[in-house]
Amino acid sequence: MAALKNPMRFAALCGRLRIPHPAVTRDPVRDRRGWLLKRDGGSGGSHVRAATAGKAPPGAYFQQRVAGSAHALSFLADGRNLSVVGITAQWSDPSPIRPYRYGGAVEEARDAPPLLATSVVEAMTRAARAIVAETGLRGLASADILVEGESWWLTEINPRPGATLDVLDRRARPLLSAHIAASLGTLVTLDPPPMDAAAAQICYATTNYAPVPSLCWPEHVRDRPRAGSSVARGAPLCTIVATGRDADAARTTLRERAERLRARLDIEGTQR
Repeated sequence: MAALKNPMRFAALCGRLRIPHPAVTRDPVRDRRGWLLKRDGGSGGSHVRAATAGKAPPGAYFQQRVAGSAHALSFLADGRNLSVVGITAQWSDPSPIRPYRYGGAVEEARDAPPLLATSVVEAMTRAARAIVAETGLRGLASADILVEGESWWLTEINPRPGATLDVLDRRARPLLSAHIAASLGTLVTLDPPPMDAAAAQICYATTNYAPVPSLCWPEHVRDRPRAGSSVARGAPLCTIVATGRDADAARTTLRERAERLRARLDIEGTQR
């Protein structure tokens, strides 16, 4: 954890293993337009901002901007080796004050064209395997990567089950069981994923829910807020999941379900 979540140590590790990784520093940067400000150990993208003047604030650092689309390689590690669980594409759901807020992720259908070129996936896998061997990482983890054509940059390793769990956990054997086995040093063989694509997104509150109305939540809604609790505008309200014949279809269903849910919440809140 210390080697992977400390940004300076992680950058040094990537440099030693010759893994492409954006430059990081805590010192003032000359051209702030080319840098981002991130919080040590941050997750979900809400902590990411444009770089500020001067040194990075305590507990934060600057990371150089690189071009590319966001993807993640999820894997099981036993401290020495790894087995790939899946590849996902990710997107942001920006707000006025959180331009890089995490939006959701999608896994493409099994027989659809892959999300990434084989050469990129192989290079990413080699890099993750080298990090596992170097750090002794165990369990279900993921590597966040920015990809542009054949070029890619590893931005971070999440040494834990991540947000893509809702997308990837669709096999007969639960990923939690495989995570425990890997943490104990055994890589289990996973069944192939289902044929269809799957996607999940965070549904952020577009208004203040105080209190959250009592609902009979649809099965495709997870992380449901308790009736009577408060959810502030812009805070995560719930998670919505969907499947489809391909990634585009799954994401379309997500948008439709989110719109229906927000409309229903507005109606229920008005009736109260």
